[in-house]
Amino acid sequence: MKQQFLLVVCLGFLLSCSDSMTESSLIGVYQIKAKNGVYRDFIKIVKKDGFFFIKERSGAKWNSLGKASTAKKLELEKLIGEEIKIKFVGLSNKNLALYRMPKDWSMEKFKTSTGYWMASMIGPIELYKK
Repeated sequence: MKQQFLLVVCLGFLLSCSDSMTESSLIGVYQIKAKNGVYRDFIKIVKKDGFFFIKERSGAKWNSLGKASTAKKLELEKLIGEEIKIKFVGLSNKNLALYRMPKDWSMEKFKTSTGYWMASMIGPIELYKK
């Protein structure tokens, strides 16, 4: 019984470690939730030849929005207008920025239950990693 308990604790620890906040953890497809509750593919992060790229879904195609670099703490603080005291990771370029914050992070009237969100010209958008 004691060995089973230790096994469960060790597995939990290993799983929590695998969910690290690195730029590579952002690779994947992100969806938005429409007003009717339907999720649709919206943004994709890919890594090619050591560089990250952001792609946007347009119809059946993924269009490149260009190379992305690590989002800096100062950039995010300027964007949201307050000091960041929590761990986050993000990728950005001239078109948009995608961030991963702790789940249920919020600022003013915006809250992300998933922790994933995108800063855009129209404001923050919650994202759902596929």
